[in-house]
Amino acid sequence: MEIENEAAENDTQEHEDKELLEEAKDRYKIADEFWSDNYKAAIEDMEFRAGDQWPEEVKEIRKNRPCLVVDKTNQYIRQVVNDGRQNRPSVKVRPVDSGADIEAAEVYQGVIRHILESSNADTAFDSALESAVVGGIGFFRVLTEYAHSNTFNQDIVVKRVRNPLTVLIEPPKEADASDISYAFITEQLTKEQFKEKYPKAKFQDWETSRENYGDWNNGEEIRVCEYWYKEDKDVLCHFLDDGTVEEDGLYQKAVKAGLEVPTIVQSRTIKKSKVRWCRISGAEVLEKRDWLGKFIPVIPVFGNEYDIDGKVTYSGLIRTM
Repeated sequence: MEIENEAAENDTQEHEDKELLEEAKDRYKIADEFWSDNYKAAIEDMEFRAGDQWPEEVKEIRKNRPCLVVDKTNQYIRQVVNDGRQNRPSVKVRPVDSGADIEAAEVYQGVIRHILESSNADTAFDSALESAVVGGIGFFRVLTEYAHSNTFNQDIVVKRVRNPLTVLIEPPKEADASDISYAFITEQLTKEQFKEKYPKAKFQDWETSRENYGDWNNGEEIRVCEYWYKEDKDVLCHFLDDGTVEEDGLYQKAVKAGLEVPTIVQSRTIKKSKVRWCRISGAEVLEKRDWLGKFIPVIPVFGNEYDIDGKVTYSGLIRTM
């Protein structure tokens, strides 16, 4: 009986992973289509900044003659980035409701300051800002890491994203993208690294149209993908006459247990989100776990944003040069 139950659980898990993989591929295509033109333009911006400012056809004509490049971009980029370094974003905790006090706010302020300092968050903020100034968009992210090798305690850390073109997020509506329900971060591994980390996994390509990176599997390397996503469900909540709010499931359990419960004053249905993370290849789900926060911890920094007839374009300082 135990063997049958285990086989049934494995079949259910395999079916769920297959559905998850198909959903990820569909969402990846949507995000890829939205960001494709912006990322192609961002690559041109970065190449222009690096000194590749002559069109290929002109360089071909002048192949035996010099193609001079006079840098007129970095001075303006440095002005904006250095101003940002002098006025980095910071978190300020303020007690605003009846259950808050100044002492508790100061404790939270100290915890947040420690998180930012210990994870060198300034580097993450500066990298995201510079990417936005150059190509129109940059990213940083929030993660958890074990405090050291001999503990199960985890610390919150802020990490930089060195290459913003490895990130695809759902087309956002909010300025801070807090409304997105999924995001992808790609990573390239050698065949040896992939087999060492996932010895039983299939070495299979993920079909993608992204010209920025070519094929995910070139025979020696494979690109795996972090997939962040939200699962939403409707939850009935009650406002009780003692001023508390309780979910219906817990409230009904208390009633069935014969406990004395406050009277329901008002009820409404809310949307409750759970954030999940997994790492996937083109063939299967490699690993997965839950995230404790309610937002996807991939934070974009935008440059100029233009919405022209529904087509959204992001640019930095170089685009018009």
